[in-house]
Amino acid sequence: MEAGIPTVMYGAGPESLLEANGHCADERAPLDELRKATVVVANTLLQLLTR
Repeated sequence: MEAGIPTVMYGAGPESLLEANGHCADERAPLDELRKATVVVANTLLQLLTR
């Protein structure tokens, strides 16, 4: 909370940037994890925006 703003990070792929080769030309995440994460984010947004 560097700026004092509580934040939750969520996404597909390995737990570390190193494992995912993050921020590189060949960054990767397994497609099944990407699909699962997409469903979670879509459902979360639906719940938040239809309150």
